[in-house]
Formats: sequence, structure tokens, C-alpha cells
Amino acid sequence: MTTAITVPTELKSELLAIAKECGYPSALQVLQRGEPDQLVLEDLREAQEITNIARVQVLDALLKYPYWDDTEASHLPEHEEKFQDVQMGIYEKTIHYISNHFEVDPRA
Repeated sequence: MTTAITVPTELKSELLAIAKECGYPSALQVLQRGEPDQLVLEDLREAQEITNIARVQVLDALLKYPYWDDTEASHLPEHEEKFQDVQMGIYEKTIHYISNHFEVDPRA
């Protein structure tokens, strides 16, 4: 069953750019479907694949900005800001829109 999910065009554009840059052929094929403000997903596997792009981005941010946590003595405000940009941006948005339609694993 095909599910069309309305998303911000900026989110789909960012996911598509990452899929192109990283060479994710299956995700690229999925993200090229539909309108600029739609994710058109055939099944849970495709939903999880797109979710995984966001998961990889937040894991990458954890490695790039390890001093993001303000409860740690090593906290750096610039790390916190950059990490939160990813966490509250592509990650939270992707999980939000897709999980309204599919039971994906959001753990990062």
C-alpha cells in the first residue's frame, strides 16, 4: 500500500541531497517519487530506510560535536548548537512525519 506523506519541501530536499551525496541508491529512488512536499513510501522497509538517513545524521553529529551536553563539564556551547540543529532539524522532523504512518525504529 502506497502512502503519501506531506512534509516540508526543505526536509525532502535535505534528505534527497544526503541520499545523492552519500550514494544511497534505494533511498534516492524512493525520494525521487512524488511532489517536492511528499514522501511516497510503499512499505515499512522504505519508511525505515528514509528514517535511517536521519538516524545516520544524528549519529554523525554525536561524533562531530561530542561536547554538546550541557550537563557535562566538557560542554561547549558551539557543539550544543550544532548538535541541536541536527537533532531538532532533520532527525526530529523525519521521525515525526514518518512515524505518524509507520512504526519505524527511531533510535539513534
